[in-house]
Amino acid sequence: MIFKKISIVLVFISFCGGNSSSITSETTTTLFSGITTTIQLQNNIEDIDVSLAMQNFEEFWLTKLKEDRPLSEEEIKVTLELNNLMSSKFDDLTLEGTQPFFYIGDLKCGEKIRGTLALGFIDENHPIKLSISDIYGPELMWGSCYKDEEFVTPVYGWPFFQDGEWWAFINTDKYTNILEECRKVYENCIVPGTGGINSRVKIVIPDIYLDK
Repeated sequence: MIFKKISIVLVFISFCGGNSSSITSETTTTLFSGITTTIQLQNNIEDIDVSLAMQNFEEFWLTKLKEDRPLSEEEIKVTLELNNLMSSKFDDLTLEGTQPFFYIGDLKCGEKIRGTLALGFIDENHPIKLSISDIYGPELMWGSCYKDEEFVTPVYGWPFFQDGEWWAFINTDKYTNILEECRKVYENCIVPGTGGINSRVKIVIPDIYLDK
């Protein structure tokens, strides 16, 4: 996917978000209301090696990743076919946000094709990336989810088909203590990026795509 007018913002932050492990239309009204991005305050931050602190977190995060779950050849084929159908709908930039690619409960989610993309983390190696190493960067924001025209959560990496279900990665609050855990291993630790920690959730693909 070619992104237009993209810049990547790196900010040192901590994250709060809704639990994305089980989502229904009844829960999404308040599920992500706590998502915030705040500057990560640290004593004498001007005296630490910020690059090393970010590197420390990235190395620590590798120890937290879940077991790899690569896609089968058929799952890759279905995933890429859907992505091609979705992408064709966005040749016209005026369509951005008007036709959801998928739903999570009562959230409408679509691809972000212009503006700033946030850097974030997902808690497993993306299943597509495991099979197609140069396809895209799953650490970059793929899209956004909205409720009543209000932004709720970013989406990371392409949506994908696995185990008979469709999935996407969105913000989770499973790792609210991740910095404290990291600092038990490294003296200095800072989360790079503005996209928070993201985990897979089931999504609903509109019939307009599945029918094809």
